[in-house]
Amino acid sequence: MSPRVRVIIGLVAIFVGGVWMFQGLNVLPGSVMTGDSKWVVIGLAVVAAGLVLLLNGVGKSRKKK
Repeated sequence: MSPRVRVIIGLVAIFVGGVWMFQGLNVLPGSVMTGDSKWVVIGLAVVAAGLVLLLNGVGKSRKKK
């Protein structure tokens, strides 16, 4: 997977995980996930995976130059 793709997927994962986390924390209401602590954990895991992909992609693109 190219570094650019890793960065894009990482950013999307961070955004989606953040939304899930905030819905689980009842900050973003209006969903069946609202107030369910399970989604806080899932959101944090997705954010962490997104950060790993993002940092991996940025690191690989810097080494290429």
